[in-house]
Amino acid sequence: MVVTEVERLAEQLVILGRDAANAGRGPLHGGGLRTLDLFGGRGFLHFIVADHLRLVLIVRVTWLD
Repeated sequence: MVVTEVERLAEQLVILGRDAANAGRGPLHGGGLRTLDLFGGRGFLHFIVADHLRLVLIVRVTWLD
């Protein structure tokens, strides 16, 4: 279930492209490590948008259970 949710969110971030730099929590100026909640705060997806490489990198998935 967690893997499916991470895959779903990763696909949505890729669809957003450059705009993914504004998703979740993180530095307001864009760039740097961003965080998205999983299942209402039971976990977190940490990612970086490397705009110059046209990549969204999933750095870490943290599950608090």
